[in-house]
Amino acid sequence: MLRVVTFNIFYALRSERLLKTALSAFGDLEPDIVALQEVWQSKKRRFTQALAYALGYDHHFVPRATILGRSIGMAILTKLPLAVTEHIVLPPARSRLRPRIAHYVEVATSHGCAGLTHTHLESLATKKTRAKQLERIFESLEARPIAQPQILMGDFNTYSKREIHGVTETLNGNGFSVAEGLPYSWKHLGFGRNLDWIAAKNCRIHASGVLEDVSGSDHKPVWADIAF
Repeated sequence: MLRVVTFNIFYALRSERLLKTALSAFGDLEPDIVALQEVWQSKKRRFTQALAYALGYDHHFVPRATILGRSIGMAILTKLPLAVTEHIVLPPARSRLRPRIAHYVEVATSHGCAGLTHTHLESLATKKTRAKQLERIFESLEARPIAQPQILMGDFNTYSKREIHGVTETLNGNGFSVAEGLPYSWKHLGFGRNLDWIAAKNCRIHASGVLEDVSGSDHKPVWADIAF
């Protein structure tokens, strides 16, 4: 069993509250891998390193852009060794100069090597653009062993029920099952949305949930137990 978490930390703008509540929740949950989106790093801002250090996890950061000495990207915190780590450049939205990326890693489990991809699909774009970004990820996974377990997760920015249905069908059509029936992972001014996803291929989602007690971001962490 592999326990994974995906979490958009909203640049850790409320870092003290976020660190306190995330440490408590992750300490109780004991995930093997935590995938973080909207990570902001500079000489003075090292939130994800501090979180990794406090949990006793290794830290891997992948930038997608650097602006005035500050890097924006994604990070993986892991207590398992990674055999491969690389990034995939996704098709850009017309409104963006810097494209989004996906971060692919391979992790050694007791059942062999599993692939894990996490991403943050474009928010200021059309559903068609986000669909193209997902398709680019599927294309990259075609180079992997056909029977290798694959986990795909992250913030997909699925704003409507219609888009959620479409993404679910796309994932299913590419061999992935999804964590269903989750509470909203994003809430604001009384509105809620299911923006954050975990999907599995050549393995199955045994259990999943949302960590409601984590605060300091506009998202809540989503977790899943992956069975092989």
